[in-house]
Amino acid sequence: MIWEKEWTSHIPLLIKVMQKTSGPVLELGAGPGSTPLLYWMCFDQDREFTSYDSNKEYVDTLAKFGVKHVESFDEVEVKKYDVVFIDSAPPERRHIDVERFQDSNYIVIHDSQRHLDQYFHYKSIYHLFPYKYKYGKVKPHTTVLSKTHECSF
Repeated sequence: MIWEKEWTSHIPLLIKVMQKTSGPVLELGAGPGSTPLLYWMCFDQDREFTSYDSNKEYVDTLAKFGVKHVESFDEVEVKKYDVVFIDSAPPERRHIDVERFQDSNYIVIHDSQRHLDQYFHYKSIYHLFPYKYKYGKVKPHTTVLSKTHECSF
């Protein structure tokens, strides 16, 4: 399995969000950067961490960090989390999960630059969130969304 540097451009913003919060964390779409990072930050802070992926190879590679396999992200129970990180495949599914978990405190979405909206359809859910912060220092961009919390990072 080959990993690309761009697949981890969300790390700086994820760290900032994790430092600002203290509750349970959900990851939809495991990866070489986010999964170990979230796992160890949650471990160190005595926080609940749950991670799911539909790609069996990713699940097998990252199982030691507690990643669970799902055929569809519809199988994941909807409840309120402090942080939800969405970086799953297929890309056209992500906006659906943002909407499903919209009552969580912070939702972090990867690949959020405008020209990628044809794949991720984030524009269709932005209106649900009065608070937004886009981290654009590196590509692909990462965005934090919240209905109830200011997103100043």
